[in-house]
Amino acid sequence: MQFTHIDTITTKPGQMADFLRKTETELLPLYRNLPGFVAFTVAKTGEAKAVTFGIWQTRDQAQQAIYAGDQWMKGEIGQMVDDSYNRVGDLPFFTVTRDLGTYVSVVAPVAGVQA
Repeated sequence: MQFTHIDTITTKPGQMADFLRKTETELLPLYRNLPGFVAFTVAKTGEAKAVTFGIWQTRDQAQQAIYAGDQWMKGEIGQMVDDSYNRVGDLPFFTVTRDLGTYVSVVAPVAGVQA
C-alpha cells in the first residue's frame, strides 16, 4: 500500500500564481529527492486556495514530506501563505491512464519522461 500527503493551502490575495510557480520549481524537485517519492500534483481550487497531493511508498516517508514542506514554507514562500493544513492517509488504490504523461511538468521534468 502507498500513502498520500495532502496539504490544503490558502495563499494571501494575489499570491496564487507565484505560489504555484514556486511549488513546481522548488518544492517538486525537493520532494523528488526524498526517499519513497512516487508522485506529486497541485489542484488550484479557488483564487487563493490549492490542494497539494503527494504519493509516497510508506507512511513514514509521507510524514517526512510534511517536515520537508514545513521547512520549505519557513522560507520566502511562507510570506505568500495564510494557512496550510497537512494530513497523511492510506492510498487503498490509484489508477492512471496513458494520457498522464500529458501532465508532466515542463518546468521540472523527470529524467526519461517526455512532456
